[in-house]
Amino acid sequence: MFQYVFSLAVRLLKNKAEKQRRDRLNGYITELSNIVPMVKNSSKPMDKVSVLRLAAAHMRLNYSKYLNLKGE
Repeated sequence: MFQYVFSLAVRLLKNKAEKQRRDRLNGYITELSNIVPMVKNSSKPMDKVSVLRLAAAHMRLNYSKYLNLKGE
């Protein structure tokens, strides 16, 4: 009986930790969607992968602009 209760408690702790991880990840994706212009100005909601893809594209674009300005 003790083993069952212990394993149940461990499972509940792992579930809670996983939910906190997902919530944190979703929070950061929401933050990105409010920062990246291509996402922020979109007329329709975007899925998480699209937000991450467009954020990466935005960073690449700005980095290349930075390198061009730095080289001048």
